[in-house]
Amino acid sequence: MMEAIDEKQIVRFLLGQLAEERRAGIEDRMFSDNGFYEHVLAIQEELADDYVLDNLTTDQRVHFEKNFLRSPRRRERVAFATAFTQALADQNSPYPATAASETRDSRKWWSFLWLANRPQLAFAAMAAAFVLLVGAAWLYVQNRGLTKRVEIAQSEQQAVLNTSREKAEAAEIERQRLERENADLRAQSAEIQAKIQEREQQLEAANRASEHAPPAITSQIATFILSPGLTRGSDEPEKVMISGKSRFIQLQLALAKPEDYKGYVAEVRTARGNLIFSKSLPAAQQMSFGPAVSVTLPTDQIPIGEYEVTLKGAASGKLQSVGYYYFIALKR
Repeated sequence: MMEAIDEKQIVRFLLGQLAEERRAGIEDRMFSDNGFYEHVLAIQEELADDYVLDNLTTDQRVHFEKNFLRSPRRRERVAFATAFTQALADQNSPYPATAASETRDSRKWWSFLWLANRPQLAFAAMAAAFVLLVGAAWLYVQNRGLTKRVEIAQSEQQAVLNTSREKAEAAEIERQRLERENADLRAQSAEIQAKIQEREQQLEAANRASEHAPPAITSQIATFILSPGLTRGSDEPEKVMISGKSRFIQLQLALAKPEDYKGYVAEVRTARGNLIFSKSLPAAQQMSFGPAVSVTLPTDQIPIGEYEVTLKGAASGKLQSVGYYYFIALKR
């Protein structure tokens, strides 16, 4: 429902007699309500006429001159009304124009009757009325233009507010999304950290267990005892059966007699005399069958065939032949 219009309050507003709070309320309504704005303009015109016709109280005139006439456009409107009224008052009228007891309607009727008997003055009045009409039309056009500009400004302001609101909502949504992602990352980090600690504990336990476990590589080494022979074929060569699970074979080269060499060199050759392996060895060890020198060979370097092992002892920086060993490598 439309709010009722209090004309007395509007008059007090135009005269500058309202408190700042009520004045701001009227100004806001003028911007938002075109009908109310046009009504204020109409009361403004009537207030100017009342001032010229001396229909205002002393207090109203004081406020009118102090506040209302501060606007150049209002001063022009009052000056025009004053000039028009003075032109009528300059004639020899039996009715003084400044009589405070007459009402505005009686003055208008008197003016029309008086002008009817004075053609020249009537023409001047018509001209003045025409100028007033043109001025009023100009004011109306200006007011309508101002109203349109106010509407456009309000529309642009509303668009800016909507854009700002949309940006604020988008920023809030983005903030919430980032907070959720951060929470997820923190949860994942905690979970990963827990898994790392668990793996470290498992690795530490495995290391402790491996320290006390017997070495498993022995099950992957096949051990064979070879006796020395002066020439190939003097005795039947030892058959060395290499299993697919064995990664190494250990040849224990038995010595014909105890030797005091500090070290040995073992050379492995094929039946054609091609050297395929050579290694320096420590001093001989006492085995259950007697002294022997142990040499370990990788199975991937020993294909099926006959081989000769030459054992040499190191003494005074020289190598001396100790014995020859023969074996046949077989796969199973």
